Amino acid sequence: MNWPEIQRRIPLPLVGCLLGVGSYLNLAYPNNSESATASAARAIWAGNPADATAPLLQALRLDPGSPERWTDLAESFYETGRTDDARYCMAQAILRAPGLPHIAMRAAGMYFRLGDTAAALRTTTRIFAETREYDANVFQLWQRLGGPAEQVFGQNIGADASLGRNYFDFLVQSGDTAAVDAAWSALEVRNMAGLAESKLYAESLTGERNYDLAASIEAGILPQGTMDGGFEGDFANNGLGWHRDSIPGVAVTRDVRIRYAGNSALRLEFDGSSGNEFNHVSQTRALAPGVWSLRAMVRTEFQNSRATSPGYGNDLRTSPGIGLRIVDVESGNLLANTPRVNVSHDWAPIEAMVVITPPHARLVRIEVIRPAFSDLALRMIGTVWVDDVTLLRKVHS
Repeated sequence: MNWPEIQRRIPLPLVGCLLGVGSYLNLAYPNNSESATASAARAIWAGNPADATAPLLQALRLDPGSPERWTDLAESFYETGRTDDARYCMAQAILRAPGLPHIAMRAAGMYFRLGDTAAALRTTTRIFAETREYDANVFQLWQRLGGPAEQVFGQNIGADASLGRNYFDFLVQSGDTAAVDAAWSALEVRNMAGLAESKLYAESLTGERNYDLAASIEAGILPQGTMDGGFEGDFANNGLGWHRDSIPGVAVTRDVRIRYAGNSALRLEFDGSSGNEFNHVSQTRALAPGVWSLRAMVRTEFQNSRATSPGYGNDLRTSPGIGLRIVDVESGNLLANTPRVNVSHDWAPIEAMVVITPPHARLVRIEVIRPAFSDLALRMIGTVWVDDVTLLRKVHS
């Protein structure tokens, strides 16, 4: 039948309709790798992973250079129990993706599922040479599937101290206590644990109420017994280091002009408007059994007339005064209280002893304290400086 005969026997509108449907089908279901992959996805979504293999093979034939197509097929083979084929396809994907970290991530996941932890760890190592954007994803794989921390450090981290510290930080944030302890041991064996890691581990241990080990860690990083006893850095407001909370009537800052030593000191400005207790600058420490000395240097300039005579002491008839104290965090009991400076005075030391009884360390809080008062005639108006705060163990001969 020639074209003129077709034209005579089939109405042209019907021919146009057929051609239109054909064009639509070609657009909706093109014969390319993307459509084959979409067909495989529909089979997987329908719960029929075996039906996904054929379209994925077709997608690979149409686009054999694509690492994504090789990876898709590897995962399909794995789901249907063809593990040797899955491994082969995964190797082909890696060959075609030397600079694609997302393919390496998929490959590592596949090797973990295949039970080949060594291959998975080797594959994740490639990612760090290409980008650091996948650190959290890789660390999560290591934590969940990489085995003991010593294995991860031995096979993947090696001598890369920065990588080891980052992994340790990730584990601490995850709250995986056992993994954190194991990673700490691996850091120590390799001499990778610096001040930041020691501080982070000590904070983690206090969160677990393991005060004995926390105290031993802190003893190695706090030669003066406090973190930043000279107020050289900004307030930490978490973990070790000084916490600062706001309270009406008191301005809390660091003073770089007036200080006893170093480059700065704590500056407290009291305007006399509040009689509430001030204990809003503090830090916590795990303290081992023994006798300890809490010491600080304090300078005061009071404006009110009842606080201008020389000297200092605990005379609450003149003003509440400013000092330091140590409180047991868990019980709230007062463990030590220094004399309080309650008159204008140049730099002078204040000191108190605290005894931690055996057998266990205790979590304590060091506070800069001005007690509460109700008599406005005793109010403090003026400026206080605190510097060089130490908490040192007393050595008996």
